Amino acid sequence: MKNNIKNIAKFMLSVLVICTAMIQEVQAQTVPATNTVTTGTVKVPTGWTSFAGSTDVSSTTGWAGLIGYPWSGTVVVPPNGHTVWISGSSTENSGTTITGLTIGNSYNFTFYAAELRTSAAAGGVINDNYDGTLRLSNSTTNTTLGTYPFTGGSSNAWRTFTYTFTATETELPIAFQYLVNPNSNGNMWNVSFGSSAVVSLSTCNAGTTVPTLTATTKANVCPATTVDLTSITATNLPASTTLTWHTGTPATTANKITGTSVAAGTYYAAFFDATNNCYSGTSGSATTAVTATVTACSTPVTVGTPAVITGTTGTSVTGNPPTGVSGGTSPYTYSDGTADALCTAPTSPTLALPSGRITGLVAATGAHSINTVGLAAGTYQYCIKVCDATGTNCVVSKHTIVVTATATCNAGSAAPSLIKN
Repeated sequence: MKNNIKNIAKFMLSVLVICTAMIQEVQAQTVPATNTVTTGTVKVPTGWTSFAGSTDVSSTTGWAGLIGYPWSGTVVVPPNGHTVWISGSSTENSGTTITGLTIGNSYNFTFYAAELRTSAAAGGVINDNYDGTLRLSNSTTNTTLGTYPFTGGSSNAWRTFTYTFTATETELPIAFQYLVNPNSNGNMWNVSFGSSAVVSLSTCNAGTTVPTLTATTKANVCPATTVDLTSITATNLPASTTLTWHTGTPATTANKITGTSVAAGTYYAAFFDATNNCYSGTSGSATTAVTATVTACSTPVTVGTPAVITGTTGTSVTGNPPTGVSGGTSPYTYSDGTADALCTAPTSPTLALPSGRITGLVAATGAHSINTVGLAAGTYQYCIKVCDATGTNCVVSKHTIVVTATATCNAGSAAPSLIKN
């Protein structure tokens, strides 16, 4: 009877599939909902496939939404409030794919189902005493995932069923059909669920709180022409999570960046739980915006190689100011750079000049002296730091001094004593 009805329906109605945009939560796992198309025969929701027979999209009005073929008894919308859903009878089989699963994580897939009966106006058979069993299967392997019996005979009640599983792949292809053909064209299984019907049972350590950051603005530090966001930290970082940076919100793996060298713009911080593969907030929505700004840098300050100076121990030796200073923005400022990170250690046998030996350093010119009192003979390196007017564009000038021991006169200081013969 149902096939006859479909032929009549297809003759009376041109089959028009009107696809509406699927409104889904952006989440780690999702499944195409059952309410994404209008009612009609030989139809499936967006993202679904008919594997056997030709399922339909129905409503409370009747099978496939047709006024001429109402349901037997009163039918209400399912608990999720959807006004349309997928229907199938006999051996009809349709399904879709759950995506975004994390291998090893456990999930609940919750859906609503009802066994309804179509009108017998065209001579079909309705069995009010029949209670069929809905079968959920893997549409690729045809393995039964779960069976869900209907009860109550003529009851049109929607029932809530849950399939709990542990993901072995990142996707799970599913299909619905009767476990056993009821041999009654009038009895039909009906299934309804939304795109968020699959819920992870793993607790996300990232939580739902937005990151509280040490700063929400960051600028480049010359000579760098990009911004390093990683120096910003969160004061409320949950255990077993890391702070991640993203080009958009909600936070996803697709928009995740390292954050070490970004251009000017707005970026978003989120907490990430690597074990459960989830970001803070509902579907990664708990993010904090940070504004990165880039200021144009002047050319790096450079210096030449100063001439080597020499002196003896126990004296004050006049040093050579840094030479060939250029780049950056003048005026330049000079300071003791011996302990600066830019002043790398000398190569043996040259020694690093002990601290405190640079004296009389003139900040405006770099003029200075080296105190060699108590200093052993040898070759020493020391550094003068040169910064431009910004104070951040700096370089070190490496200087060398060769210190020799003061010569000792063996003649002494006493006058000769003469003897008369």
